[in-house]
Amino acid sequence: KFTKLNYYKESQTEYTVSPLRLKEYLNRWYLIAVPDGLDEIRTFGLDRLANLKVLNTKARKIKNEKQQLKQFMDVIGLNYSESEEVQKVVLKADTRQIKYLRSLPLHHSQLCADGATLEDWRTVSYELKPNFEFMTQILKLGARVKVIEPTALKERVEQEIGKMNELYTK
Repeated sequence: KFTKLNYYKESQTEYTVSPLRLKEYLNRWYLIAVPDGLDEIRTFGLDRLANLKVLNTKARKIKNEKQQLKQFMDVIGLNYSESEEVQKVVLKADTRQIKYLRSLPLHHSQLCADGATLEDWRTVSYELKPNFEFMTQILKLGARVKVIEPTALKERVEQEIGKMNELYTK
């Protein structure tokens, strides 16, 4: 049992959960658990938990636990949508950036093309659900990478870059 602090909503909520596992992402640890009264797993940042109490009650199992946990394999980070499908994502990356992507892949499905160059660029492909965390990883690479497909992700990245640009041009 614990109190979760929500940074975005600036609120606090009490939860009693059945813990399933811990997951690390970007140097932060998260508890993956099933809140009482729900049949869906949730993630809770350990740095946002307060008033932690270990209860003497048996953890509750849910029917499709393995299937829900498998969802984390299809995304970067923690946020997934069960309704969204795994997609093929193709980026073109500066050949110097390819070296960094090879040494620290963004996702286990990452494939960097060896010989196919587009001037000083190479393609990188992924099979995943392109969530917000994946988009932030793309944006982090700046002008050294460009989304080729799917079109919807390319448009989302373009919109985000436009919003960022507005912050600096007004």
